[in-house]
Amino acid sequence: MEEKELQTNEQSVKTKKKMNPKKKKITIASIVIGIIAIIAILIGVNHTQIMSDLTYSMMPKSLTPVVDGQEVTFFVYKNRDFNQFKDKKTPLKAFGFYYLDGNGKNIDLSWDKAYTGANGTKFTPNVWFMMKANEKLTKVKSVASKVIPIVVILVVILLIYLWFKNWCKREDARMEALYGKKEDKHKNTKSKKKK
Repeated sequence: MEEKELQTNEQSVKTKKKMNPKKKKITIASIVIGIIAIIAILIGVNHTQIMSDLTYSMMPKSLTPVVDGQEVTFFVYKNRDFNQFKDKKTPLKAFGFYYLDGNGKNIDLSWDKAYTGANGTKFTPNVWFMMKANEKLTKVKSVASKVIPIVVILVVILLIYLWFKNWCKREDARMEALYGKKEDKHKNTKSKKKK
């Protein structure tokens, strides 16, 4: 009789582990749809816009170099019409530069124009802003190269822990199905000792 109960309990545990074929198909279909959606999103994203936003965020908002013995403050601005141009012959740059003249008026240097000092020295702010952005990006890369491996290791440890916890629950359920609850086992042994 006990052997028959053990077999039925083993069968019930095995049937619990098997996934319903309909649920399995739904799960596979939802995973495929999710992957297709992610690929579509990645294809549709404007990579140029992302890179220009990243570069702009790394740039300082202003620089004050000394040109021909005079301090000049240059500012960077984001070109709002960057993604709206249709004519490929005259593409717009993602950002430009300007400075304030003696009267406080904005003098636009756009992306590629140079500032000319009092003695004729030319200063191109785009190069200096890009160098400062590169310095900041290098710092971010060095920090990320140290932080990312630690995060990956922690995620792997967390996944192993969750898997082990899930495995323990399944194993407890299997043992309970095979041998009954622990409390029932202790009651049976106490009642046998009393007799």
